[in-house]
Amino acid sequence: MKSYQRLASLTKIEQSYARSSEKQDDFAFAFENRTHNVFAAIGGNRSGKSIVAGWMCFARYLRDVAVSGDIFWCVAPTIDKSIAGQQKELWDCLPKWMFGKQSYDAKSGFGRTNSNIILKIAGGHEIVVRFKTAAQYDSDPASFEQEKVRGVWIDETVPEGLYKR
Repeated sequence: MKSYQRLASLTKIEQSYARSSEKQDDFAFAFENRTHNVFAAIGGNRSGKSIVAGWMCFARYLRDVAVSGDIFWCVAPTIDKSIAGQQKELWDCLPKWMFGKQSYDAKSGFGRTNSNIILKIAGGHEIVVRFKTAAQYDSDPASFEQEKVRGVWIDETVPEGLYKR
């Protein structure tokens, strides 16, 4: 039995993603346990980290738990990584009705200059998702301190100082 299969058999999970190759076993799991307010998905390239963190945790929270007025951040190293990564992942996994009239484009995402989207949630309420980058942090670190957010999804490597903010 492979290590990820053993872990899955011992843990209550909603869904798992696993991919095996000749060179390595990659695995990631989303756990039902909500006793922690920090979740990390660690693995090699193409191991499913974005699926677990983005689809199974962050997007699921947006869809099922978020309440009217909540603000969320998605942080990536660059705008291009944000567009090809987090913005595309949310577009692919969330129901399209949540986006209202907003749409995603592979070149500009939800808009290269507009770093916000407003998502509709149950009951006709709305939440805000802001797409931020490490480059923004480098030019204005204080911009990562001035807002009360419900949750943050950081994808890829960003400066350690950003975590402290």
